[in-house]
Amino acid sequence: MKKLLMVLVCVMILVPSAEAWRRGSGFNQGTLHMDKNMISGDATTGLYFDPDNDGTVEITFDADGKVSIGYDAGDGNFNVINSGAGVDNVIRQDLYSTGASSSNYHTTRRSMSATAGALAETTSGAFIGQSTWEGVNSSSAFHQGANYSIVQNGAAGATHVPVDWTFETSSSTARNTNQLVLQTDGSVNTYGCNLKVLKSTVTLDTGDAETSVSLTPSGVILSAAIRVSTAIAGIDSADHHIQLGVNGTSDKYIDVAQGGAQTSIDVNKKGTYTFDPTDGVEAAAVVLTITGGADSIPTSGAVEIEIVYMGTTDLDDV
Repeated sequence: MKKLLMVLVCVMILVPSAEAWRRGSGFNQGTLHMDKNMISGDATTGLYFDPDNDGTVEITFDADGKVSIGYDAGDGNFNVINSGAGVDNVIRQDLYSTGASSSNYHTTRRSMSATAGALAETTSGAFIGQSTWEGVNSSSAFHQGANYSIVQNGAAGATHVPVDWTFETSSSTARNTNQLVLQTDGSVNTYGCNLKVLKSTVTLDTGDAETSVSLTPSGVILSAAIRVSTAIAGIDSADHHIQLGVNGTSDKYIDVAQGGAQTSIDVNKKGTYTFDPTDGVEAAAVVLTITGGADSIPTSGAVEIEIVYMGTTDLDDV
């Protein structure tokens, strides 16, 4: 697409003014030849190109710099239009490279400045980008059947910009609002099915055998996994366990034993949990607990944790 635009710019540079064409002058420069009837327009209406000289405009540059290819009246900033029975409208972006890291890129960018080239930090609620797919409705108007939008959610960081990515389709009567949302915290909201993920490395409390993982789902835990990422030290010699559960039921989800009496729990001791409908809704805060000895309070240690859970679902009042 960039190469095509470069060719069009070169054509604009090489050809004489529309006034010169109207005066009857042709143009012949090397292998480039254009008849005077192949270009028309003026500073008010823009430029119109008819490369095959068949009387139909194929390329238009309007007075505001908007471009249409295949038609002379596109309504966007850049339009590629094709028409006819059984035809397709194909835009290809080809790359030929031996580099493994080479890639085709398509980047859309947004600044909060109204001045071209000026960078102003985007703010929460700003649309970073969106794309729509439209058909013609029974009122003879284009209307979207599907879309996605990328909207900033929260203040921008020093490097990253937090966004939610929302996908929606439509029925014949309404849009399916927030049908699939990839949220900035890493969770996924699927049409009211609020699927969330907690993934963190928790440093164990050195003043207690129990450590909160700062999660109160108020939903159903679907799966979980824990792994000792830093050896748990400073406990007495016993076959200690590291458990994931809640206060009062420390092994509700996962119970991992060291497997022998010693004063630590080794790195990479791990366990998993998969959904059990008998566990029901989890309303209490989830905790990690060390058990198995007289002294289960560590002096150091950390546990990597991942929990996938379904948040609560509700319907809006009307």
